[in-house]
Amino acid sequence: MSKKQNPWLPLFLTNFLSVLNDNVIKYLVIFVGVGWISTEHQPYVVPIASAMLVIPFILFSPLAGRFAKIYEKKKIMVWGKLAEIPIMLVAIVGFILQSLPIVMTAVLLMGLQSTMFSPSKYGLIRDIRGNDGISFGTGMMEMLTFVGVLLGTMLSGVLADYLEVDYNISMLSAILLSVALLGWIMSKLIKADESPVIESTNDTLNPIFFIWKQFRISKHYPGVNDAILGLSLFWLIGATIQYGITDHARYILGQDNQNTGIIMSVAAIGIAFGAILTGWMSGKRVHLGYVVRKYRFRY
Repeated sequence: MSKKQNPWLPLFLTNFLSVLNDNVIKYLVIFVGVGWISTEHQPYVVPIASAMLVIPFILFSPLAGRFAKIYEKKKIMVWGKLAEIPIMLVAIVGFILQSLPIVMTAVLLMGLQSTMFSPSKYGLIRDIRGNDGISFGTGMMEMLTFVGVLLGTMLSGVLADYLEVDYNISMLSAILLSVALLGWIMSKLIKADESPVIESTNDTLNPIFFIWKQFRISKHYPGVNDAILGLSLFWLIGATIQYGITDHARYILGQDNQNTGIIMSVAAIGIAFGAILTGWMSGKRVHLGYVVRKYRFRY
């Protein structure tokens, strides 16, 4: 790769395109799939669709972490993005048949796919630019993640209104498959000086034991558990707000899918700017001072 080429770009775009497809599928389920079932069951669509993306992270993160140690991280990214193409075909079949279970299955598979290459994509940050690039790379990764959430939410709102007028999924199919294919191409362009793989590891694959073990290890590094707790609370609040906005905008304010998507995207804009600001302020160092620790728990 020449010096004029940005070594970060393939990794950032690979992650961005994956998040984009995740959110297009998820919100199309919320905006369109909700109409395929009876009224009394509609309020459960939002939390179930969100859970389909999150459950794989809870159950399979230990396995994903092991894979990132014993296999080359770039290969995991490439195979993960390749798997996204048939997953999109499953989603398209679900929309053709207007089958909520099939589309929910696609959302679940997307959650599993994202889980399996998540440790690898963050591990590649250091492999691309060393320790000096961790703060910048992580900040930009988070920023582009929420840009993907923003655009995916807005795009799904536009597509949902289009489908309500003319239920022709050719445009939807073209977008989903094109994004998946482009993401796979970007993953193959990643250039990184990876550390040697580990032939074997004794890490547990039990998610409960894994969480407990990592918690105990993190106690020896000041600020890590505080950051984990803060991040967990952040996602809890975000999921709660997301659920509330979806129902309130539709059933109380009477907004259409496009406007509901725009309202839900506003939070992503703030988070994206916050990620950029943190990466810029951190420079080449990881600053634990950015983690609020005044009321730190004593473990």
